[in-house]
Amino acid sequence: LRHTYRSRALAIVIDVARGDRSAQETLDEVEMLREEAVKFDPLNGQKPWMVVGTKCDSLHRDALYHLDSLHFRLRARHGIDVPVVGTSARFGLGLTRLVRTIRQLIFPDLLEPRRRLPAERMVLQLPGVLHGRF
Repeated sequence: LRHTYRSRALAIVIDVARGDRSAQETLDEVEMLREEAVKFDPLNGQKPWMVVGTKCDSLHRDALYHLDSLHFRLRARHGIDVPVVGTSARFGLGLTRLVRTIRQLIFPDLLEPRRRLPAERMVLQLPGVLHGRF
């Protein structure tokens, strides 16, 4: 916590593969970690923040249910959309979205939505050359 004075945003990392624990316990853990950061430095309460859920590949432990429930419970409690991103280090899932979300928190005005252009059809046959059977 002593290095949070240099940060522009806070990312709270929690394990969402809880098994038999309730979704309320996940929310309580997030709230407790954020309160600790604010107690340590009151300026942390003014910084944008997000929640990173790890171990989202553990489907047998209702990880995605806890992640989805956490998003809606945070929105109900705080009245704003707190970004909640699920990741899996085992398979590398959600890392691109995590980086994009962190960029949006730090530089909200600089990011523009990207529009992809449709690719042109590749010409695989050269003009003037016989292709196929002679």
